[in-house]
Amino acid sequence: MIQTKKRDINIIIIKIMTLALLVIAVVVAAANYGFAKNLNPSVKHFWKMLYFYFEHFFRAFTVFLGSLLTYRFIKKSTGRVPLQRKITLFSFSITSLLLLVIWPIASGYWELYYAFMPFPWTTLPFQLAMNGKFYGTSLPPWKGIDSATLLLWAYGIYQVIAFAGTIVLGRKWQCSMICLMNGCHAETLGIGLPFIIHNKKRPHSKQIKPVLHTILILIQRILFTVNILLTGLWSCYLITGWTLIPENTLIRIELIKYISLELTLLMFLWVFIGGRGYCFYCPAGFGLALISRLIGQRVETGLTHCIQCSACNDACKMSIDIMARVQEKKPVRDISCVGCGLCMDNCPTGNLLYRTHLFRGFGSNSTRSY
Repeated sequence: MIQTKKRDINIIIIKIMTLALLVIAVVVAAANYGFAKNLNPSVKHFWKMLYFYFEHFFRAFTVFLGSLLTYRFIKKSTGRVPLQRKITLFSFSITSLLLLVIWPIASGYWELYYAFMPFPWTTLPFQLAMNGKFYGTSLPPWKGIDSATLLLWAYGIYQVIAFAGTIVLGRKWQCSMICLMNGCHAETLGIGLPFIIHNKKRPHSKQIKPVLHTILILIQRILFTVNILLTGLWSCYLITGWTLIPENTLIRIELIKYISLELTLLMFLWVFIGGRGYCFYCPAGFGLALISRLIGQRVETGLTHCIQCSACNDACKMSIDIMARVQEKKPVRDISCVGCGLCMDNCPTGNLLYRTHLFRGFGSNSTRSY
């Protein structure tokens, strides 16, 4: 596994950029969802547009620059960037460019990014279908098209793309190629995270403590269950008009959940866990994982031989004990696997292969990445 140079300029820039991303996110989100709501319309509009500029342009900029710096770091460290790593960095850069930059500039419509996460990450479609609002806020129309209609179409199209790709590639498709919530930052800024070293004896290891891992997985299961229940409540409200919980209370619950878990905790985990911290408890990821299990997502072992260097375990940002399965000569079928391929890229003997029932490719190679 690559021995990261502490003062490598690429990592330094990524750390600074990540810190800027975190600070700006806290300020802008706090303003947009907090005190700005009580200000006059012109100031409120200013903070809203600042929020959109951050969500679209600044985040896309960090993904693009992070991809470039990560590519340079791997190239400098190993002399060659593995194919699947190139695909990941390129895919996230293109997705961010198309959806976060080109679309809003070309169309003048900023709200479409709300639709770009798989079910059941949010109850957006049910809220829109109920009253045309999201989190209780009316969204502006686009070129005479009702905003609720536009977002519902965008949401539906994205679900088809996300789930169809998952059926072929497993979680690799959404979580390691097109996710604009966290995956894009996890892979393009990941070499600079976390800020706090997990294991002083193995400072380059991404493995977290088993207790913390268990807690995050438990949060995921709870969050997934809560999202399904919220979906049921909104569906019941939409179909029958009957409400067990008032609409305003449902909106408040989801907004609190979004700010605390999807924003605040996510950024906190970047500092202490790493870029994939949120992926441990992402409810959409759990749903995709269930599908991935059905379509045979796994990392095959035993292609060559294992020298017990633990490079695969150190590289895994999801703290999966890959080497244990290698020793048992069994495939890795862990439901937490996001298909990033770093375990394969770091294996010095070419012993691993990522595949599904419909896809066979992206195996280990002699060129290791970080």
